[in-house]
Amino acid sequence: MLQAIRRLTVYAWIIVNARNLIRIGVCLLVIFIVNVLYEKWETALLTIYPEFLLWLLSFYTLIVIAALIFAAVFLNRFTFLKKPEKAIEAKKSFIDKPEEFESIRSVKLRPKLRSKPDSSV
Repeated sequence: MLQAIRRLTVYAWIIVNARNLIRIGVCLLVIFIVNVLYEKWETALLTIYPEFLLWLLSFYTLIVIAALIFAAVFLNRFTFLKKPEKAIEAKKSFIDKPEEFESIRSVKLRPKLRSKPDSSV
């Protein structure tokens, strides 16, 4: 039973964070593809045009840094399965509400309440 709950929690987390997971996967895929292309072009340029190696390295570095920055931004957007402090405070305030709220809770206690007529503007 506990394993089923754990699996459901993991599935729910994956569903909530599916977009971010896909985006991070794309960033990692871009890094992998650029790395493979850089290795191939590096060996080719080393024999043909060694003066272009600096430009290739600069271009490679910029792409990888951009992909890492995007991955870091998407990691910050993850939703974790812990309750935020404000939600806990709101729940506590709802449970420990003042007695004044209990007295106005029921409409039957105030039978003379009328709704305002809808006015067309």
